[in-house]
Amino acid sequence: MAFPMSGTNKLESVFKETEGNRELMGLIAGHVFKYKESEVQQLRTDMKSQVDPHLSLWESVGVEIKGHQLIYLGEPYEPLFSQPLLSSLGAIFRIPLTKKWPGFEVVIQNTGPEYCVAIGVLTTTRVSSQSSGFGGLQADAGFVADRGLIFDMNRITWDDNKECEEYVAKRGDLIGCKVLFDCQSNDGILPMSITLNSRVIGKAEIRPGGKDLFPFVSFGNEGTTVLFKLCPSSEEQFAHTDVLSEEISDLKSEISELRSTMKVLLDALAASKKGN
Repeated sequence: MAFPMSGTNKLESVFKETEGNRELMGLIAGHVFKYKESEVQQLRTDMKSQVDPHLSLWESVGVEIKGHQLIYLGEPYEPLFSQPLLSSLGAIFRIPLTKKWPGFEVVIQNTGPEYCVAIGVLTTTRVSSQSSGFGGLQADAGFVADRGLIFDMNRITWDDNKECEEYVAKRGDLIGCKVLFDCQSNDGILPMSITLNSRVIGKAEIRPGGKDLFPFVSFGNEGTTVLFKLCPSSEEQFAHTDVLSEEISDLKSEISELRSTMKVLLDALAASKKGN
């Protein structure tokens, strides 16, 4: 299933209006999209019991990790319906999702003309550059954003009441997954919601078989950069507060005001030259 590109988001609009300011936009995203202090303290407590302090928080292949920033360094893949669909060069977060931390979100911070980002969950923390997709595991789920087009991973049931054209993930968009642990069926199936800019756009069903579920991010083109963040259980906290969009909107207003001021100054300068 594919969704054609349509519309632009706030961040993309600012990029178009202020060409050359990508680095500034990235800095803003990095500053805003981060954990609250209370979340940092809780994560530190949870990490002590779940992760070997001598190991990295990430298992990765072809990806540079800088804090919560992931930068793809590998070779480009053959786009769209090639076999395999997506090289499994990517990164797996070693901390499994739990009822306390049931989901995660990723901001697409920077891309080139050709880009691909996939997110989902796996029952392993091993990445193999020889395997395809999400490692070929049965207990996985997720979706792929390929040059703005969103494809499911053959396990997502999309909401028929929504237009497919709405679903496009581009630079500046926020994509996420959330496992609904409290909704597990008697036969062990767990539902998972897929979000785009904090709006649920699809659902998946996974059967972990008692295994842990680990967040996974995969890439398809060199230079693609994302920011990763686990999300706490509170629905209010999981739903993105749109602080990033507000920051970008404020910056856009400031740039508009600066343009207006500059125009007034240039007009005054032109009038002064004519008078002389």
